[in-house]
Amino acid sequence: LAGASAPQTSAAPRLPGMAGMFRDIEAAKRAAEPARAPSSSAMKPGSVAPGPADGPAGGSAVPHRRMERGAMVRIQNQSLQDGRFHRCKGTVTRVKEAEGAVVVKVRGSEERLVLPLRDVETLVPRTGGQAIGIAGAVSGKRLTVTACDVDAELVSVQVAGSGEAFSGIPFDAVAKLDVDYFEAKVASHGSRG
Repeated sequence: LAGASAPQTSAAPRLPGMAGMFRDIEAAKRAAEPARAPSSSAMKPGSVAPGPADGPAGGSAVPHRRMERGAMVRIQNQSLQDGRFHRCKGTVTRVKEAEGAVVVKVRGSEERLVLPLRDVETLVPRTGGQAIGIAGAVSGKRLTVTACDVDAELVSVQVAGSGEAFSGIPFDAVAKLDVDYFEAKVASHGSRG
């Protein structure tokens, strides 16, 4: 049986079954890492990163983005308290622009976490849902989503109060609005309450 199998010439031996598949997936992930922008590792459609837009290679082409109080987010940090909050939803209760961070109240608990913007992604509301603008012409405005194109990652919105309509707005220029929080805290106390 000494000549039954040919010696392998690749640097890493081929593992049988699922173990080999997982090794191949991990190797592909590691190989792709240097090609990605540093802030894009946790970025998904609808997410916001600090600083200017990264351009075509780094994700969104939205020229200026800023998080707003009342925006609903999903926590993307896997290491925070052993992953306890990973993929949990919450509401932005405070924006710390100087630090590039936000304070997030975790949904269903009284926990408040200070997180860098790279560790949160915004949620995009369904058609008919309430949103807050976080970039471009709709920044800081309360909105209603009138149409949503998931494939193109674009929404059409109408500004609350004025009725002004915008179409072709990128997902990462809007965030789902926690209406209860917004009406109780932000609208009743002003923009800095």
